[in-house]
Amino acid sequence: MSTHENPDQIFETIGGPPCPRCDAPLTLLVEPGVAEFFCPNGHSVAVPALLKKQADEARHTLAETLRHWEERRTEMERLTREARASGAPGVLALCERRLQLIGGRLATLRQALQQA
Repeated sequence: MSTHENPDQIFETIGGPPCPRCDAPLTLLVEPGVAEFFCPNGHSVAVPALLKKQADEARHTLAETLRHWEERRTEMERLTREARASGAPGVLALCERRLQLIGGRLATLRQALQQA
């Protein structure tokens, strides 16, 4: 953490997140009753706005990943049915294990989305 002291303000930097407008590193300005991020290009971001944006991006990533694994589950269910119909016990066992793993991933993603 570096502190740059000035009679009017104190900037504390701990490797801040990127600016949502230009991706430059943000610096946190802390004053009594105010905490706001600033970037070297003059953009400012209120802490609640930055947290909401990051939360929205995280929820979007979780939702997209959930959709991806739901598609994978659908495909694995099809492969499992084919393995069962063809009488291939080794392939069937592999497909069932993969289905179980996918089910665990889906449950974890759904739980994460509920908490987000």
